[in-house]
Amino acid sequence: MIVSLLLAAVFNVPPGSLLASDWAVTWALCQDLVSAPKELRAEAADFLSGVLNDSSSGVRAEVVAHHLKSYRDAAPVPVVCPQLPALSPGGAWAFSIALEPGESLDDALKLALSEALQVPLPVQAEAHLLQRGYERFRTHSDAADALRSSALARSLHELAQAPWSSMNLAISSTRAGDYESGAETLERLLSAELSPADRETLSSRLSLVYLGESGLLGARRHLGAGLTMASGDSRIVLGLWFLERGHLARARALFRAALAADSKQAWAGRGWGLSMMPRANSPTH
Repeated sequence: MIVSLLLAAVFNVPPGSLLASDWAVTWALCQDLVSAPKELRAEAADFLSGVLNDSSSGVRAEVVAHHLKSYRDAAPVPVVCPQLPALSPGGAWAFSIALEPGESLDDALKLALSEALQVPLPVQAEAHLLQRGYERFRTHSDAADALRSSALARSLHELAQAPWSSMNLAISSTRAGDYESGAETLERLLSAELSPADRETLSSRLSLVYLGESGLLGARRHLGAGLTMASGDSRIVLGLWFLERGHLARARALFRAALAADSKQAWAGRGWGLSMMPRANSPTH
């Protein structure tokens, strides 16, 4: 933060002797590289260069070098860190941006997100943290690692409190079998002020949580409400239900409506194709 530059100026201390002994100031300067006004970013880079000149080698110095190279558009290689060291305040943020994917990155992200709840980050620094956390969440989610994705999704949502973070937490919670937590997350956000688009999306996801928890019987009220809001998920779920029971005309109508709203919905396309295949002795309505 800018206060780190003021400390150095007030006490007239050379960059290396101040910053190498106070890593909290060093990490604040790393945040300055993305959040401070342009002229102060250059001053922060000069101080951080002094840190590298005066400090011994080690993973902390590698992280500082990574941030400097990013500031200078030098496309730095991610820092290798088998185990996260003890860090001063702000260090977790710096490590979370610089580390290569792995357990240490996950630890740094969760610690940085927790610290940001206590001491708010500058806007751009927080945006960098949320973006890196989201990317790591997607990696775990795509690998079907429910435990790691849900742990990271929870940390992200505690800070962001946004529709996207609520959706991610609900998805990861239900994949881990924790339907109650997924439903509570969505219900809490749905009680707040939302845009119509966000309300429709979150309501649709909530119906899927209830579907996973207690089947169609438990979710039918929410799926029905979703139909009134033109929910693609509701149309597809109910379309598949009718398809499985041989009600091809009803299924076709639901899939057609879903595709008309969004032609890229894969399940609607598949369902539509299957609904066009006649079945022997199957009811059509």
